[in-house]
Amino acid sequence: FEGEGRPTGSVLGAQTGGCLAAWHALVVAQGATLREVLGELLTAWGIDVVAVASADAAVELLDDRPAGGPTAFDLLLIDGALAPPGSAERVARIGGGRADGGAPRRVMLTSRAGEDAMRLPADLGADALVSKPVEPSLLLDALIPALSSAVVAAASSDGGASDRAASD
Repeated sequence: FEGEGRPTGSVLGAQTGGCLAAWHALVVAQGATLREVLGELLTAWGIDVVAVASADAAVELLDDRPAGGPTAFDLLLIDGALAPPGSAERVARIGGGRADGGAPRRVMLTSRAGEDAMRLPADLGADALVSKPVEPSLLLDALIPALSSAVVAAASSDGGASDRAASD
């Protein structure tokens, strides 16, 4: 990232007040390479990552992490190409709530293009769509709504101290 002018994990963590370090992500993708690349990227951003290869494994993990618990998933990255058909939709429509009581951010990964792809997230119960191959900046864009909420919550909980420290 550094050579490309994109934030590194530590820079990104500083820019977000360390909020990503408290996040838990579930990556659901059949392809081992996709799971590995996403895992490394999210880990570099300070996010705790669990990666699985099937909808069944994802559902089992989501059932094991109680909604609102400290290890509940904040982010679900779901490969739209999961087999059998309907698996991606199944994962997108479930998922325990985050520790702060909100729903996890659901990001669907797809190789589809065109107008049909633009409707895909809403049709599947996902919050955002990111095209494969995954560009880090596009993935970060998909996380911004949830990230913004986390930064505001963190600033509120410390009385704005992190904002004042950053401006010093």
